[in-house]
Amino acid sequence: MVLVANPEYTKRDANDALRKFANAFKHLSKKDGKLRDDAAIIEKFNDEENVAILFKGWLDYGNVEKRLPIEAQLFQLWVLARMGLLKGKIEPFNQVKTLPYKEAKALLCAAPSIWLDNPDILASDTTEVGPLMRPPP
Repeated sequence: MVLVANPEYTKRDANDALRKFANAFKHLSKKDGKLRDDAAIIEKFNDEENVAILFKGWLDYGNVEKRLPIEAQLFQLWVLARMGLLKGKIEPFNQVKTLPYKEAKALLCAAPSIWLDNPDILASDTTEVGPLMRPPP
């Protein structure tokens, strides 16, 4: 989709754009051994930038595993609602598109408590019911 929306991009451009923050946080040096100077990139990183990265990560995870934890499903619904892409009404996300970011995020943070015990969602083949974090071995 990135390439369709930006025909001037190459696949490498698209991948670089998607990984720019991850690479800035992960790598101290370039492939040639010279130190990276990522201060300007890191200064631009914020909570809203992180939303796009998390959305892509959960999307990739769901494509591989074919199931997601309830929290990840709610996060994806929240992102789609913020973008105005939900066709139905999903409480409590009906108004998140028009809310300021902090208020919308507060709704997201409160949402799992509403849905965690929903038997229909828990019984779905698309719901991963294990804990989000595995105990260390």
